[in-house]
Amino acid sequence: MNRKAGLTVDQFRSHWISVHGALVSKLPRLRRYEQNHVIHAPQGGSGFKSGGDRVDGFSELHFDHDDDMREALATQAAKSMVENEVNFLAQVRVVTVERIEVVPPPTTGPFNKRISLVRRRSDISHGDFVREWQGIHAQLIRSIPGVIGYRQNVIVGRQSPKGREVDYDGLPIDGVVELWFPNPDAPATAFASPEGKEALVHTSTIAGAITTFPVEPLLIV
Repeated sequence: MNRKAGLTVDQFRSHWISVHGALVSKLPRLRRYEQNHVIHAPQGGSGFKSGGDRVDGFSELHFDHDDDMREALATQAAKSMVENEVNFLAQVRVVTVERIEVVPPPTTGPFNKRISLVRRRSDISHGDFVREWQGIHAQLIRSIPGVIGYRQNVIVGRQSPKGREVDYDGLPIDGVVELWFPNPDAPATAFASPEGKEALVHTSTIAGAITTFPVEPLLIV
């Protein structure tokens, strides 16, 4: 999500939480709803090549099944939600994902959370990327000291802008990473460790760009 021009970060945050959050919460069959407010600060940590994406927030909506999601988004509650988006958002892109929880994240703080958009190398297929990412790479990240939570989200559907289905060229992202550390300084220490360096070497064999955003998560539903 990208905020509307002219809105301050505080205005964007306030509207997203108090107004839009209440509308999204009314969606039927919604199992979980989390807002991730981007902290506009240098990403730190791995130093891997960034894709240059600019994002102000990530909204996570969880449904049991794809059909549940589609039925919910066809309701009047969803219509009201979409109508409100123009009041505070300039751009919304949507990905549908299949999630793997490699290291169960903490449920209470304090902690530092980061969300990364991952684009594969141009010389490997999406299938090869996913197999390597979910296999060797998952185990390497799990071994890094200081990693207290790790989720892999494989993208299976794309809309850019929201409501318009596109192919990979329309939204060239293969996966979304969620990583938790005990504090803001921990990522730099983690990726400087022998385990972290080994993981970064492997990252370079499958990823072309990784854009990382420190976020403040807020659980709504």
